[in-house]
Amino acid sequence: AATGAGAAFSLDEAAARREDMQKITEACVGKSATEAWRKGFQDAVTSMLQKTRRSMQHGLAGVADSVVALVDGAAKDCGQLYAFGRFKGQAQRLHVLATSKSLARLNSKVTYEPLKSLTVGDIDIHKELNALLVAWQLHKGAEAVGLSLAALLKMFAEDADVAPEITQVAPSPPAPGAKSDERATVRYWTEALNEAFKRLGDSSRPAGEGCISEELAQRQQQLVSAAFDLMMQKTRRGMQQGMRSISSDILTMLDELGAKCEPILKSSGAKRLRSAADRLKVLSSYKSFLNPGGNVDYDPMKVLKIGGVDVHLELIRFIGAWISDRGAAAFGDGLADFFEDFREEDEAADEPADTAAAAAAAGAEQGHPLWRMVRDSMAGASFGHQPDLAVTCFLPDATATFATEMNGAIEHMLQKRKKTMQTGLKELADATDKLWRSQLAACVASPGAQAIWTGAKKLRKVTRRTVVDYGKHINYEAMKSLTVGGVPIHLQLNNFLAAWKLRSQEEAGNPFGELMETLSRVPGYDEL
Repeated sequence: AATGAGAAFSLDEAAARREDMQKITEACVGKSATEAWRKGFQDAVTSMLQKTRRSMQHGLAGVADSVVALVDGAAKDCGQLYAFGRFKGQAQRLHVLATSKSLARLNSKVTYEPLKSLTVGDIDIHKELNALLVAWQLHKGAEAVGLSLAALLKMFAEDADVAPEITQVAPSPPAPGAKSDERATVRYWTEALNEAFKRLGDSSRPAGEGCISEELAQRQQQLVSAAFDLMMQKTRRGMQQGMRSISSDILTMLDELGAKCEPILKSSGAKRLRSAADRLKVLSSYKSFLNPGGNVDYDPMKVLKIGGVDVHLELIRFIGAWISDRGAAAFGDGLADFFEDFREEDEAADEPADTAAAAAAAGAEQGHPLWRMVRDSMAGASFGHQPDLAVTCFLPDATATFATEMNGAIEHMLQKRKKTMQTGLKELADATDKLWRSQLAACVASPGAQAIWTGAKKLRKVTRRTVVDYGKHINYEAMKSLTVGGVPIHLQLNNFLAAWKLRSQEEAGNPFGELMETLSRVPGYDEL
């Protein structure tokens, strides 16, 4: 999907059931937007394949951000299509969940095991994400990438049944003789907001004289009361509508205040509150908000988990400060305490779980990753016999060149054409033979090392046949079969490619050894 046509087709697949499909063309998507998306998306995939929760967090957010940027770029020429808005909304919800405490704080609701398990906000997306990674990394084409991307983002679709946001209403005048409500006064909201901003890092009291009008204070009193009334219905639907309402109300209020009050516009506390409210608004329109076992786990007065984070105590304090009229400071503190649970979080750097466990059990493993890949390949080529490979063998400079050459070979093979498959196999054989030749005899003396070298030599000889002879020695049908010298290697090659591209180079050792051992049994090329 590196071209405008590829990206357009990917978007077409996501919008396949919409009339907008025919309006999304290569011309309107544009090459610059496509290239920016391709780079951002590839960076996100690379991050996810590093196998840490932090890299997964960054990768998921990167996928979301790249989609939002592509849709925004395409909308300039294609128009503001319904499909674009839907796709963008799903990506924004993915970004919010990927950068929430549920992923960053490593609680029991978040698990990640590459290609096996990944839950985000209590929703298991590992199958959809794996399909996307496989389609992208193994170059399965724009259609496969588009369909798998659409399937992943659909997990974060908007709930079509969510009631519309509460319309801003004009405050009703108090009834004759009724006691005035302190919560509808300028003084109350000035103190509440300054307390909230202080809790969020700005103690300068930016909500100064003249920022808050009587009309705004009265309106906010009615809107907050209406939102809390919805939440106090103690139903999932009421909770969702109330959350959406309170977040929208806060955003609207901050917009209005920022337009006429520069200190609030520049306030770091106001910016943090805006970001958190915006993220809650995105979450509250998420279709799994109401699903038991989904994004929200709700038991009235006992538990309220949003995106895997329990916020029920903060919400009780927030609502309690309002309905019990505990004062502006208590309400402002509760406001900040509640919304802070939805701030964007970045997890501290961590190690891959398997590496950390191995280090704890047996200390740091000797050798660098590609050294371990080579060692494991020798075991794979000798049916599990672990060679006694010195750490002075296969040093980083030599293996780095090997990895670069192998990446080039794999890129050719993944183009899935007969000519490029022949080229890729030739480059794989050359890279392996070159690496083996650069080592001392003791480094390549084990049975597994010799089997790999024999396989490389035979493959080099087969792939140097002319194009006319190609069909006699290498038979290839994309995605179905591949034989070299009459020996089928399709399964072994796929296992190696999947490990190298989807897991890590280090984990590709065993399947590489098995591939090369199979090639060492190609008949008729023993005069090496």
